[in-house]
Amino acid sequence: MFKISVVVPTYNSVDLLEQTLQGFSRQSVSRDQFEVIVVDDGSTDDTKSLVDEYSRTLDISYHYQEDLGYRLSAARNVGINFAKYPVTLIFDCGMLPSKFLLEQHIKMHAGGEDIVLVGLSYGVEEFSMDNSRALQDTISYLPYHSLFYELNKFEKFYDCRYDYCRSVNFDISKNPAAWVMCWGGHMSSRTEVFRRVGGFDEWFTSWGGEDVEIAIRLYKLGCQFKVMENLEALHIPHFRCETSNVTSSENNIKYILEKHSVPGVELLATHGWRDIMNLYDVNRSL
Repeated sequence: MFKISVVVPTYNSVDLLEQTLQGFSRQSVSRDQFEVIVVDDGSTDDTKSLVDEYSRTLDISYHYQEDLGYRLSAARNVGINFAKYPVTLIFDCGMLPSKFLLEQHIKMHAGGEDIVLVGLSYGVEEFSMDNSRALQDTISYLPYHSLFYELNKFEKFYDCRYDYCRSVNFDISKNPAAWVMCWGGHMSSRTEVFRRVGGFDEWFTSWGGEDVEIAIRLYKLGCQFKVMENLEALHIPHFRCETSNVTSSENNIKYILEKHSVPGVELLATHGWRDIMNLYDVNRSL
C-alpha cells in the first residue's frame, strides 16, 4: 500500500491548525502509513509548540521560513521537498480531514499513474462566505465521529464544485480544462510529479491562482485529473476578505495568461471555472 505525505502550510493560525492535526490523529490508516509536514510561513504564535505536542501521536515535522510576506507557494514547496513518501497531499491549515480522507487518497493513487486528485470539501466556496455562519452553527454541536455523516444531509454546505462534478458522474478526466477546478486546499499527486514540474510557482505572493497555475503545468505534463466523489474534508469557517481576494485573484490571472497557452486559459479573465468546464466538456453540446 502506498504511503502518503501531507503538507500543511500555516501562518499564525494555531487554533485552526490544532483542529487539522486532531483530524489527522484520527485517521483510519495506521500512523506509519503517513507523515504530516507543517510548514510555518513566519508565525509568531505557538505553532511550533503545538506541532511538538502532536509528535507523540503523529509522524510530524516542523519547518519554519522567515516571514517575508505571503509565501504560500514557497511553503508548499518546502513541504514537497521534504516529503518522504510516494504521494503528497496538499492540505490547507483550517481544513478538517474526515477519518477516511487519507485512506481514500491512498486507494485512488494505488495504480501509480500520473494523476492529479481533486478533493472536494464541505464549506468550500470560491469567494463568497454566505453559508459560513450557518455552517459554523451546525458543526459547533456535532461530535467528530458523526460530523461528516450529518453534514452529508445539508447540500447547501457541499463544495461549490460538487453539483458540476455530479452532473458529469464525477468524471473530469476527459475535459482538457479540468485544471481550472484544481484548488490547492485539498489536492494530491505523486511526489515525484510535483517535483518534476518544479513545484508551485513562487512568483505568487498574494491570494489565488497558484493552484490553478501548477495544475496547468501538470496538465501539460500529461497528468490526468480525477475527482474524489465523497466529501472527505471540511473547510472550517474562518475570516477572509472577499474583496481583497477577488482583486488579488484578478491580478494573478493576468500573470497566468502571460505564462500559459492551453485550452481555456484565455477565458480565465472573463469566465468562471464552471463556464470554462462546460465549454470544454466533450460530452456536452456547446
